[in-house]
Amino acid sequence: MPTRKLNLEHARRLLGEVCGFLKEDSSEIADFIIPANEALFLTSYTSAFIPVNDKYALRFTGEPPSFFELISLKWERGFYRNIISLWNARIEASFIGTDSFVKLLDYFRESLDKDKHLILIDTEPYYDERFGVFYERIIEDVFDKIKSSKLSPSNFVIWMGLNGEDFWIYLSAVLFRKMGYIAGYYNLGAGDVSAYYISEYIKKLKNKKLISCGAFLEELGMLPQKSFLKCKEADKVEDELVLIEAESTDKSTIYSGVSQVIEFMHRAPMYYTHAYVAGPYAKPEKISEDWIGLISCDENGRLIFKEAKRFRETKKEAIDLVKMIMKSYLLRNFTLEEKLHLIGERTRSLEEYIGKLIDLDIETILEELRI
Repeated sequence: MPTRKLNLEHARRLLGEVCGFLKEDSSEIADFIIPANEALFLTSYTSAFIPVNDKYALRFTGEPPSFFELISLKWERGFYRNIISLWNARIEASFIGTDSFVKLLDYFRESLDKDKHLILIDTEPYYDERFGVFYERIIEDVFDKIKSSKLSPSNFVIWMGLNGEDFWIYLSAVLFRKMGYIAGYYNLGAGDVSAYYISEYIKKLKNKKLISCGAFLEELGMLPQKSFLKCKEADKVEDELVLIEAESTDKSTIYSGVSQVIEFMHRAPMYYTHAYVAGPYAKPEKISEDWIGLISCDENGRLIFKEAKRFRETKKEAIDLVKMIMKSYLLRNFTLEEKLHLIGERTRSLEEYIGKLIDLDIETILEELRI
């Protein structure tokens, strides 16, 4: 069986089909126009970046230790290396912080709050069997295009390597986000990306009009977020914890991807209720276990979505763990002083401070979230 990776034409088609927030770039400078906040999330879930100049670029990591990173565009062995953290990170996922994440973004609103031109790069023409991909040539060609546009480099997002796993990680996360789930890299012990349907919390967030559909975990710390998604929500009776394993080829999707999912779902802590494999040109009938779902595309680059069957009942301790993580992201919207106000007293004990924040109920957090 020959191995196949996603081609650029089909990548464009899938992104256009799944990502309702993308618009065609009528100027023909780039492939799409992407809203500013979606551009940040794209750079968090993929290798895409926002160039500062022809030497450095910006990526939104979305997690400690660096919410933002400055990366070098000088490649070593085919990939760039991180050289400096733009801001000293707060360990917000552990409820420790001295400033709100949203205020940090507000400070740079002028440059970060503009729609971007998204350029998709096919690396195949730059590939050499002896030396691999010549990334330096890609950067030269990209900046020739940027200079001809007479726009600032920060008006662009560059995404190369669309035939890798991160394309399917991102596409899967956006797809579940459209269906009303909270998606993110945070996992319960396995998988490339996860999606959580926690009905109690999602309903409360919607009632407060803080989200209108699903969300990335990172969005919960950047409220409110204007949604550009066209929701396709399904009615859910039970909470779901979804594991997604991404692969880069059709062969690895139906073989190694499936075998990894089976292993992940049977090993401790055994929390996930549903599982999917994601990768190009895989057919549902080729998936050896009927409970495993599939996110793929057909020979014309059209989305294939086979819904997974429930593998196990939802465990309360798993739901409680995901709820705590969701609360930790919501608390990124507060300064340290505001968090101290939330717990009702000033404490000098770190252990007591963290314990009181963990014990906060979501109603209290949302009531104090003044947006």
